[in-house]
Amino acid sequence: MAHDFDVSNRENFNTRVSDLCAQHDYRQLRDYLNSEAVLSAIETADQTQAYYYYLGVTDFQLGSLTAAQQNFRLALASAATKRPTALTRLCYGSLGLVAACEQKRQTATTAIQAALAYLDETPYEENLNCLFYLAAYAHEKLGDSAIAATYLNQGIAFASDHNSHYMLANDYHLLALLSTHAATPTSPLMAKQYETMLTTLFHEKVYDDF
Repeated sequence: MAHDFDVSNRENFNTRVSDLCAQHDYRQLRDYLNSEAVLSAIETADQTQAYYYYLGVTDFQLGSLTAAQQNFRLALASAATKRPTALTRLCYGSLGLVAACEQKRQTATTAIQAALAYLDETPYEENLNCLFYLAAYAHEKLGDSAIAATYLNQGIAFASDHNSHYMLANDYHLLALLSTHAATPTSPLMAKQYETMLTTLFHEKVYDDF
């Protein structure tokens, strides 16, 4: 996340969750989220939604797709408002990726469409940049390289339109991989050059565990 979501009013709990995410220590994060101290500190609907979202991310990273799906759905059910927030959209995008990993094409497509529907009605925040990457990664899992590349180009345009560089290095990195076997307006070499430049300038870590 460009900006992490709060699971509590207690800043030390939020900082601990952010630190464990940054370290990709998902097993310890799951144990921490399931601790009595954290559970008893959750007070609001927004915090409940964030809690289940992080639990879903943890389960996904540890390979528990069924548990991840359940937690992302619980996060959606915990939303304080019917109007989709950035976190709600991330939950839909994450459900789309889980479905894609299970090769459930229609379910994945529906979830991705929900994540991106009427995006201009949600106040911009940099975490929204992730939605296009999630959509692209999901379609890469489904073997739809051309569609994945289209989402990445949309994500690059979306971030640029909002004067943001967040996720651009990752977008170009995945686009470079896809461009070797999909018809895209960006060559693999050009995409790799953009990725290298952005990583150097902004020190964004690039995800490469495909």
